[in-house]
Amino acid sequence: MHFFNHNVVSEIPLVAITVGVIVAGLWLANVAYDAGVPQYVSRKIGHGAGGVAFLLASIFSAPGWPITLAAGFGALLMAARLSRPSAFRGVGGNGRSAGVMAEVWFAWAAVPVFFIAW
Repeated sequence: MHFFNHNVVSEIPLVAITVGVIVAGLWLANVAYDAGVPQYVSRKIGHGAGGVAFLLASIFSAPGWPITLAAGFGALLMAARLSRPSAFRGVGGNGRSAGVMAEVWFAWAAVPVFFIAW
């Protein structure tokens, strides 16, 4: 298995679309939470965006980008959870109790899935 292949540069537009879907999902979850939607409902928007990202991962020709994106978003969510919990309050952050890290584990669960699936 090659982590990246010769298509690594040509897949950058797909990377941008995937990142855009995730960021839009996190943003919309925040908007919904701020509008008064309960957090246990607003986080489903983030789940939907994560599901779309999983589907987009099937279009990549090698596991390098999907694994890198999943690990990166998990790290981003962990950093935000520890330093700025209000950043992603719609999917987690200060919208949930302090010990719950489900939004981080959701992203990181994709890493072994992609390793096994490829």
